[in-house]
Amino acid sequence: MEVDLILKDGVVVPVTKPPFQGSIAIKDGVIVDIGENNSIIDEYVGKVIELDGSIVIPGLINTHTHLAMTLFRGVADDLPLDVWLEDYIWPLENLLEPRHVYAGSMLGCLEMIKNGVTFFADMYVEQKEVAKAVDQSGMRAALSFGLVTINKDEEGVKEELREGMKVYNELDGAADGRIITTYGPHSPTTCSKEFLEEVRETAGDSLIQIHLAETKKEVLRSKELYGMSPTELLHEVGLLNKNTVCAHAVHLTEKDIDLIANSGAIVSHNPTSNMKLASGIAPIPELLSKDVSIALGTDGAASNNSLDLFSEMKLAALLHKSSKMDPTTVPAEEALKMATINGAKAFGLEDSLGSIEVGKKADLVIIDSESPGMTPRHNVISNLVYSTTNRDVETVIIDGDIVMINDEIQSLDEENVIKNADRMSKDLINKK
Repeated sequence: MEVDLILKDGVVVPVTKPPFQGSIAIKDGVIVDIGENNSIIDEYVGKVIELDGSIVIPGLINTHTHLAMTLFRGVADDLPLDVWLEDYIWPLENLLEPRHVYAGSMLGCLEMIKNGVTFFADMYVEQKEVAKAVDQSGMRAALSFGLVTINKDEEGVKEELREGMKVYNELDGAADGRIITTYGPHSPTTCSKEFLEEVRETAGDSLIQIHLAETKKEVLRSKELYGMSPTELLHEVGLLNKNTVCAHAVHLTEKDIDLIANSGAIVSHNPTSNMKLASGIAPIPELLSKDVSIALGTDGAASNNSLDLFSEMKLAALLHKSSKMDPTTVPAEEALKMATINGAKAFGLEDSLGSIEVGKKADLVIIDSESPGMTPRHNVISNLVYSTTNRDVETVIIDGDIVMINDEIQSLDEENVIKNADRMSKDLINKK
């Protein structure tokens, strides 16, 4: 049988099953067979990539970012979240034009591909420009317009929802189907309760991305305004359900944890951003004990300052071991699931993404198994979580297309993307 691509003789890490040595056959963007080397080579004919023992993993899934904030990388570090946002980031964001968002998004896509990320969830402005970057880079994404009502008059609030609906309806299925859309109310304290109720009514059973209980200040503000925690508020307005991705979820009571667990909502854990902004440590072990599905996110590059999911995996495992004084907390296998299959579940895509299985999309990342940091290979999953860096990412395949091979980006002009982003960043800073 003729296929488009054969990945020959690699260490395949399906995530849902133990790793094994074998080959993968790909046709029309889908994995059509996985098996022992001889059986795949005897059965299929097509372009062959000789892996020679390199590691194959599902494409990593970044479930929370603000992509064009790559342009703000390093402009406001070592500050509390409210100061960081109100005095630095929001004034810069007010200056953003479509050309800036496009340049920052292209840079973000380039960075993520080199980090083995094949799918990302974005909540930001000018989503048509983000969609252009997704299309040109070959990536996959869940896009939403970030809805905010504070400091807006009645007409401004209406315009927010109109823009959110426009993004949701017009960009869904873009980039040859690699883009899905969601609604993106920013948080329970940057959106009024009445607006959240309106979003719930408008969205119906649509996917939702929202920041939740990121800081203590947010929790106090919610209690002052509504007499309840942000999680309780989200539950009351009907936005806490299996279609909701809750970014951060740092400051949760036992009741909040139970509400999330009973709702089926997914938590997007962003350990680097939470640590850098001193927002706190999310109660991930407690959430896991209630069978809450935990995915991983980087947040924006202004508060991270990278879009590297390998580092998030390592931190997600180590941070909770340290905070709980328990080395068995968040084992490597769990951290890998957070970056792959759980990320797919967050957006209802677990039947097509997040693991290496026949019938799933061919979103795959090939890791160099012979680099110094990956040697020896006593436990491949341990190496992936605790040892792998973006320097070990060799090849990235999305939808069956090779977007990077041997560290060479195929879908973008790397030099031009970097130069344009640098130029647009300086343009913004000079305007401030």
